[in-house]
This record gives sequence, structure tokens and C-alpha cells, in this order.
Amino acid sequence: VALHAGDDASRASLLAATDRLGRTSLHTAARADDGAIVSLLLGAGADSEARDHSGDTPRDIVGGESAARRLDAMRQAVRDGDFDRALRLVARGCFPISASTKGETLLTRAAAAGRGDVVDAAIALGAGRGGG
Repeated sequence: VALHAGDDASRASLLAATDRLGRTSLHTAARADDGAIVSLLLGAGADSEARDHSGDTPRDIVGGESAARRLDAMRQAVRDGDFDRALRLVARGCFPISASTKGETLLTRAAAAGRGDVVDAAIALGAGRGGG
């Protein structure tokens, strides 16, 4: 809720906050393999390229090899506009993630492409739970 309340400066400060290891909330959500929270944070403008004190991005510390592959597959599907593949990934529990530093997700790209059917299907499958 705090991510969507307040001004842009407050939101940016909250998203950029780090722990003693230099990890943001996006690092923590990625490590926990929590796609809904990852999507929420990215939708609010979290930096997917932020590096912790070890130089790792959230993608680098994602919880498990299969989760990393799912994240990469979703990023590629969203970038390519391959909405059918993205929907299959959502149906398997991979929530939309940012496909670019602009924070584009499956829902934002599908909406921009005029694909209301994809937006509706993704939301029905749970993609909207995390803001993606």
C-alpha cells in the first residue's frame, strides 16, 4: 500500500532502501522466489538492475535455477510481445516481471498493443495480484 501512496520521491526512497548487505526489497523478493511481490515492486518502479554490495542484481540471487529460467523466459516473452508464451508462464506460476528498465510488464505491453484479451486472461490467471 505504501508503494502506491505518497509522492514519487517517497516511493523511490522506499524502493531504493537497502539492508546491511546492500539488498533492496526486490533482491529479497527475488531470493524468496515470490513472483507476486517481484511484480508489485517492479510495477511500482523498483530498479531491476540494482546491485548489492557483492555486485549481484535481483536476477543473480533469485531462489533456484528453475526460478531464474522462468524469470528469463518471462522477460524474453514480454520483450518479444509473445503474449501466448507469457500467458503460459503465468499459468505455471511465473508472474510478470519487468522486461526493461522502463518497468514494462506483460500487462503494460499487452495493453499498449491493444491486446485486451491477453490483459484479461493474465489477470484471471493471477498476474494482476502483484501489479504486473
